[in-house]
Amino acid sequence: MIVTCSEKTWYQDFSIWIDDYQFDVLVDDYFLSMNKMLGDASSREYDDVCMLGIVDDYNSTYWTLGDSFLRGYYSIFDNDDHSNAKMGFAPHSSSDKPFVE
Repeated sequence: MIVTCSEKTWYQDFSIWIDDYQFDVLVDDYFLSMNKMLGDASSREYDDVCMLGIVDDYNSTYWTLGDSFLRGYYSIFDNDDHSNAKMGFAPHSSSDKPFVE
């Protein structure tokens, strides 16, 4: 969804719970500035244009956790044994995310 960047104050942080573990998703994680995404290719026309990095799909029976969720976390995926696949998340050294306990 495309919004004006000045609307950022209307939005808030939220948490996702996975197997009794709380993972924080901050406004800065999912509120994406077009100018920052486009870098040098951007122009003044995108000065106040932002995108929300969350998509709703009522028909889906699963979650896709992308950049907005992973931002700030170091992620490990262990799929060597397909019947016992695991994944782990921990805040990286420069992250504002709390340690997952």
